[in-house]
Amino acid sequence: MNNVHRQTAKQLQQKSAGLIARLLKGKEPDFLIQHTRLLDDYFRQAFETSMVGPRMDISKNPYAIIALGGYGRQEQCVHSDVDLLLLFKTLAGKDFEVLTPLLDARFVCGWSVIYSGLMDELREKILRKKSAAIINWLVEKNEVRHSLYGDSAYLLEPNLKEGQGGLRDYHTMLWIARIEFNVKLPRDLEYLGLLSHEEFQSLNRSLAFIWNVRNRIHHICGRKCDRLYFENQIKLSRALNYRKNNGQKPVERFMGELHAQMEALKQQHLVFLH
Repeated sequence: MNNVHRQTAKQLQQKSAGLIARLLKGKEPDFLIQHTRLLDDYFRQAFETSMVGPRMDISKNPYAIIALGGYGRQEQCVHSDVDLLLLFKTLAGKDFEVLTPLLDARFVCGWSVIYSGLMDELREKILRKKSAAIINWLVEKNEVRHSLYGDSAYLLEPNLKEGQGGLRDYHTMLWIARIEFNVKLPRDLEYLGLLSHEEFQSLNRSLAFIWNVRNRIHHICGRKCDRLYFENQIKLSRALNYRKNNGQKPVERFMGELHAQMEALKQQHLVFLH
């Protein structure tokens, strides 16, 4: 790593630390997007100043760096994976496991024409022809996931991502909407009439609460962690300033609200799929 890269990495660490500190104080409501933007800036600067980047003549070797998964959706939690695709003028495979991450693809840097071409090819050659098969596969995968991780709206140690009522339920809704209706942004769920205004507001409230909890679990554990274990529940109830009320302990009030938000997300997901 050269000196420029060391400086760029140090700046990322400093800015991330400041962002996380504001999150923990409840002063960074747009943490997921701001954290994503920090990484976008880092990758752009790192690639532009790398030994490889300047030597890759983009006109002769067209490429694009594309964000996938939660990073592509701009849902970058404290210790979430950072999924990147370095795309050269090709479309990778036809396996649905490969195609699903591309539904969240977002251009970061390089030649935007390559990214646009990939998305056009994905929609015209694959999604339009195999939409029913892909959606059926997503629904089946959903059922397997729920049977494996259980109903997080009721579990004592819920999985905030994979369990029923978790974030993956929302992602499945978004993927299906992108396949069937070419939804670009989450707010299109309301604009296109797929959700009512009240439903979309309820969805946003549930997501904001669950993402806040997930970020704080990451911070407490110092790593990616999506299951809310007992030992962390009391820590989180204190960090979120829950108080004893009507005979309920702070942790009971916190878990009651978490389960309520996950139940609301679960119900929206069930209605959406049917």
